Amino acid sequence: MVSILSSLFDLSGLPPRWDSGEWSPLLGWLHVISDLAIWAAYMAIPLVIVYYIIRRKEVTNSRILWLFALFILSCGVVHLIEAVIFWWPVYRFAIVIKLATAIISWVTVLVLFRVARRALDLPALATVTRSWQREKEQRLAAEQERENFFTLSLDLLCIAGFDGYFKQINPAFTEILGWTEEELLAEPFLCFVHPDDREATVQEVEKLLQRAESMNFENRYRCRDGSYRRFLWTARMGEDEDRIYAAARDITEMHQAQQALRESEDRYRDLFENVSDLVQGVYPEGTFLY
Repeated sequence: MVSILSSLFDLSGLPPRWDSGEWSPLLGWLHVISDLAIWAAYMAIPLVIVYYIIRRKEVTNSRILWLFALFILSCGVVHLIEAVIFWWPVYRFAIVIKLATAIISWVTVLVLFRVARRALDLPALATVTRSWQREKEQRLAAEQERENFFTLSLDLLCIAGFDGYFKQINPAFTEILGWTEEELLAEPFLCFVHPDDREATVQEVEKLLQRAESMNFENRYRCRDGSYRRFLWTARMGEDEDRIYAAARDITEMHQAQQALRESEDRYRDLFENVSDLVQGVYPEGTFLY
């Protein structure tokens, strides 16, 4: 092995390139400087490739990049030896490096050919770009439609987190409750719930944590003027499992009307049951109602 290596650097019978032929200083130094400049560039390019591979660990075709870096590196060594030969005639070692570079080059060609064939089966970049642009436009249009629906709804629509804060609310919140959006987002939503309804509200949130929907749940929210509005809620957990999507309808007037109706019925029932005189109701056709 030592003899083989020593033979590669045997300089006998091989003069330096300066002594081979008639080299003018200008011509010789142009060769040397050009080869050294190419070698320097061929050293820098693999460093950039290796830096990219190390920093972008998710690169899927890193093997072809390593091979390409090795190919460029070997080409750079060839140019370095070409410059050195002007003083140190290692022609035998140079042919070994050139042979190794030729093998690496053709391996790279074959691998690139395989990669190119696979790449031809992929859609063109322009097609992918147009498809991505269409998807982006469709997504933006869908988001705009949802935003319009979210903004224009007369019902209360909101997104809340399990940390107890509203993340997003629609304008109906501010219109009905009187608070600003910043005020509603700055405080836990339980701060606005009637004290008598807070325990039930917490229980409904716990149900959502178990991926159960909350349907027809009622509670009262405090308005800015100190009054309370009653809401009928429907809510469910989002797919990301850290958001609550909810909608509520203001049933304050309906509840007050139902309560007034029940009170009226109770008054008439008490009157009817406690009166000492004869009271009767008759349909127009003459039959008794009571």
